[in-house]
Amino acid sequence: GLDTFIETGTWKGLTTEWAAANFKKVVSIELDSGWHNRAKEIFAKEKNVKLIQGDSGIELGKVIKRLKKPALIWLDAHWCREAASTRPECPLREELQAILHARGVKTLHGTSLGDE
Repeated sequence: GLDTFIETGTWKGLTTEWAAANFKKVVSIELDSGWHNRAKEIFAKEKNVKLIQGDSGIELGKVIKRLKKPALIWLDAHWCREAASTRPECPLREELQAILHARGVKTLHGTSLGDE
């Protein structure tokens, strides 16, 4: 089975918490430094959780390149309207490009774009 879970969009850490209880290794990427710092406090004692602060459209590709075996990749990154960012609200295009040639299990979540 799969033992690595990669998540884009940590936010409050609810999915990260679930993944930490169900996978040997969890990587979560969060753009917002406030949410990232909150997650660092929450998961400080979790040895199987690695948190990355940065743009998932860029960071996901770096994580994938380091994979030694397949992983479950959970795409859920988007910034909130009140967040200050020059990046597009939804980095889905860049995330999909990063996993296009990756060997592993792929899944999509939160596929609603904008106010639709």
